[in-house]
Amino acid sequence: MFFKKKNINGKTFNQYIRYKWMRVIIETMGLSMNLFMNGIKSNNYNIPDIQGKKIKTGSKNMRKSGFIFFIILLLLVPCVCLGVETNESAAAGKVTVTDVVIDPSVLMTGDVGMVTFTVENTGSSNVAISDAHLISKDITVLNSDIYLGSRTIGAGTTMKFTFTILANQPENIYYPAFYLNYKDAGSLRYNIPVRVEEPQLAISVAGIPETYSKGVTSKINIQLGNAKSVNMTGITVIPSGEGIQCNRTSFFIGDLGPHTEKSVAFEIIPSVTTNLNFNVSYTCGMNSHQTSYSIPVVLGTDKLAAEPILNNIEVTTGTSGSVLSG
Repeated sequence: MFFKKKNINGKTFNQYIRYKWMRVIIETMGLSMNLFMNGIKSNNYNIPDIQGKKIKTGSKNMRKSGFIFFIILLLLVPCVCLGVETNESAAAGKVTVTDVVIDPSVLMTGDVGMVTFTVENTGSSNVAISDAHLISKDITVLNSDIYLGSRTIGAGTTMKFTFTILANQPENIYYPAFYLNYKDAGSLRYNIPVRVEEPQLAISVAGIPETYSKGVTSKINIQLGNAKSVNMTGITVIPSGEGIQCNRTSFFIGDLGPHTEKSVAFEIIPSVTTNLNFNVSYTCGMNSHQTSYSIPVVLGTDKLAAEPILNNIEVTTGTSGSVLSG
């Protein structure tokens, strides 16, 4: 005879069977205790058998039978409970975490990220879940109560659990724990490593002259380096400075992979002594970051500039002015 697992009066099939067995055992234990106690009070006691007939027995036999019956029932109680629990535990043992995705894969301090767990039920029975949590004493989980409701992972199916986290800790590796709590079979725990790094985009400038000449074009090379383990995307460099003309209002570099660098050249024409600022914006995952770099622009005489020298020049002064020849 085959039973289909379904809800009966608000209970799962295993809970219903357990309830019925316990009820039968409790009622039978009450009957055995009654038999035992009445055997003590009287020498003879008539009890109905299954067919409604009367059975007459002595008090000694009644006490002995009632006591043995009571002991047997006590032994049956854990057997029934463990039998049902074993079935639930066996089904839950087929549930496992098959994939974890952290986006971005490395978080900057202060970044918000997403952690998605893929859970698969490889067994042939449905598994009921009461709730799921991501717990950490270091990483803040922004939606810790999102999976409080019960749900069921069907046999041979997968289910995803996504949590939003805030990396509000200094650079380190942290290990939050994913808990999947079953209705009737304990829980599943799965720890994951989350790497947090300090936000840092290295900026350097090459070819900086000691002084700049007013109205003269100078070339400056900006180098950007990513010394971190995370991919930086959407990198844009914007130059600015009072009294400075630049051949580019902005420069889009794009992506900068881990442990790589790129360079971009700017041409500027200063008119006053000022500061030249390079504002750099970029993203890591869903998080935006900004940094800046400034260099002083001081007007003066360019020591490397050519000085014209005139030789063999004769100056003749007349009534109409001076004449140069040579």
